[in-house]
Amino acid sequence: MINKILRSIFDFYKFYKIYKHKRKIVFYSENRNSYEFFEGIINKLLINNYQIYYITSEFNDPVFKNKKIYSFYIGYGSIRTIFFQFFNSEIMILTMPDLNNAYIKKSKFCNNYIYITHNICSLHMGFRAKAFNGYDTFFCVGPHHNKELEEIENLYSLKIKKFNFGYYKIDKLLSQISRKNLKILLIAPS
Repeated sequence: MINKILRSIFDFYKFYKIYKHKRKIVFYSENRNSYEFFEGIINKLLINNYQIYYITSEFNDPVFKNKKIYSFYIGYGSIRTIFFQFFNSEIMILTMPDLNNAYIKKSKFCNNYIYITHNICSLHMGFRAKAFNGYDTFFCVGPHHNKELEEIENLYSLKIKKFNFGYYKIDKLLSQISRKNLKILLIAPS
């Protein structure tokens, strides 16, 4: 326990010692599973020589093994709350709904909070009302998200930038299938 607290404090200071203009793109991961949703965009950014800064609440996040990514642990407690209050990079990318509605609040020092969805479902199913109202930009899986976001914008008088982004997990699966010339067997609930 004490190791986690000390590590979160150390990484908090280590992150904020980096000049703001250097850490333009920051990802926040709630747990070790978040990376699989970020992987596609992180790979593209790394190919184009962007520096990636990755904040995680998972003590043993596998991202720490990737030496191309600057990774920092902030835990789930007070350090994380303080971290988000003072967050001052240009862009933060998350997969977490309810930004500004629940325990994680937006910082007035960040220019653009981007949401990458962790599923392809409707935004009106499985999410609370106003779950995406705190975001400035939304990476849409498909046209259904565009339509649903337009409804959300009209309902709450918002303006959210929308980008057709797709869904990396499906893209990755399809590329593996085509490379290996495999057949697909789909088993799914009704």
